[in-house]
Amino acid sequence: MRSIRFGCLLVATLQVAAMVAAQESSPLALGMFSSFTISHNFNDPPDDHNTLRVYDTREGGLSLDVVEAVLQRKVASAGDVGFRFDLIAGAAIPHITAASGLFRDPGTGEAEDFDLLQAYVSYVAPVGRGVRFDLGKHCALIGYESVEGIDGWNDTISHSFLFYAEPTTHTGLRASTQLSDAVSGTLYLVTGWDVVEDSNDSSSLGFQLAVAEPDSPFSLTVNYLGGPEKTDNDSDLRHTVDLIGRVALSPKVALGVELLGASEEGSAADGGSATWTGAAVYLRTDPTPRFALTLRAEMLDDQDGNRTGTTQRLWEATLAAQLKVADGLFVRGEVRFDHSDTEVFAGEDGFGSSQPTLAVNVVWTDSDLLNP
Repeated sequence: MRSIRFGCLLVATLQVAAMVAAQESSPLALGMFSSFTISHNFNDPPDDHNTLRVYDTREGGLSLDVVEAVLQRKVASAGDVGFRFDLIAGAAIPHITAASGLFRDPGTGEAEDFDLLQAYVSYVAPVGRGVRFDLGKHCALIGYESVEGIDGWNDTISHSFLFYAEPTTHTGLRASTQLSDAVSGTLYLVTGWDVVEDSNDSSSLGFQLAVAEPDSPFSLTVNYLGGPEKTDNDSDLRHTVDLIGRVALSPKVALGVELLGASEEGSAADGGSATWTGAAVYLRTDPTPRFALTLRAEMLDDQDGNRTGTTQRLWEATLAAQLKVADGLFVRGEVRFDHSDTEVFAGEDGFGSSQPTLAVNVVWTDSDLLNP
């Protein structure tokens, strides 16, 4: 039944997209993005994998992280209808972003080298300042960091532990509007965390409230997502609260902070609620238009092992550099040090409490190949 419901949703999405594509009022935009990484783990893990990493799991050798193609018709004004499809392939990112029931086997949890990262249709209703509706599969709003693609990429090559403890994609309905010159809001009703075919009979509800005064150096974003996420369980709720603040300390220095708190009923060893909390700080400087340096420091307290599989407290510090070689071509490098109060990091001599890594990354992107 769930497969039939998703099939009907996908067919309806494609039909609306085809109707929109026939219009001539708004041009189609085609974007491409690619990312390649070489990483080295000084622990020399026997399985050649970095422990507790999101996309940079492979140690040694060149990894084709992702090649992305995005076709979209953007919406901006009341009455506009559009769509977006993000097709990705690669050895890293699709294996994480693939949602259960679509390019990820719900039984084994195995994913493929290909994923339909986003697929939704959009409509701007002529209400107030305009209410935008997006129906389909889309990237999650929670988190300081994002899935890298044509919309942008993170200041570091590796993702934070907090990103590890947050949803990646949702499938459902999202509504957003500009409440005032400084405040925007979004509500969404979705199947849950990283699932296309819901694993239970209840949906999850989320909202985002963003405050950014015009010409102000400071912005604040509040995210909440709640709902049951366990298979065949509609009673044990998972709650996630995420706060993101950004401030421009000067024209060339910016500070970012993320605070995360989450819990899930019935998931602790004693049958109570499992909790996980974390915080991350980002300090970025752009001494020249082509060069940037970023320092990230964070902590994730997985008090009941709900997200990492082990009861532990994690810390990490990362220093990253980015060089713009040419328009659309960037080279990045980073050195990172991970630490846990438990011996979880694989190494040549067994497991230890730390993990130092080094990585180099090349990014190429063109956001609009149809209108150069």
